Amino acid sequence: MTIKITSLKPSQASLGVILNFLSKSEPFASHSLKAIAGAVRVQLETANHLVALDGETIVGYAGWMRVTSENAERWLKKEAQLVQAQAAEADAGALTMVVSGDQSVTRKLIRGARDRNKGVRVVFRRDYESNGKATKRQSVLNRA
Repeated sequence: MTIKITSLKPSQASLGVILNFLSKSEPFASHSLKAIAGAVRVQLETANHLVALDGETIVGYAGWMRVTSENAERWLKKEAQLVQAQAAEADAGALTMVVSGDQSVTRKLIRGARDRNKGVRVVFRRDYESNGKATKRQSVLNRA
């Protein structure tokens, strides 16, 4: 399996193939299409996403938002929802979606996201919906 990590141009076709992929993966398969489609649409429009391709097939997706540090820290503590910041105000990122069935693909997606956000503090919160694990919260400063 040769994996290529890339971004897609914003289009209805790109939105459709990403939503099709996410619809087959928990927890996104159980979420409202409206919420997921809106987030992915913004990630496509702002180039804040990566896909992992095996040939022409999507085998992984990562999407993030540019936010303020204050918003990111409050989100980590479950005290606020994420709010997309204007470019001039955005000083942090929040990795909101990572989906892959293969750990090596997940690592490549995360590495790609970090490479595209050098010098930016990125936060993520992993909520384990079905297996009772505690929420994992992390904040990482990407090196410039």
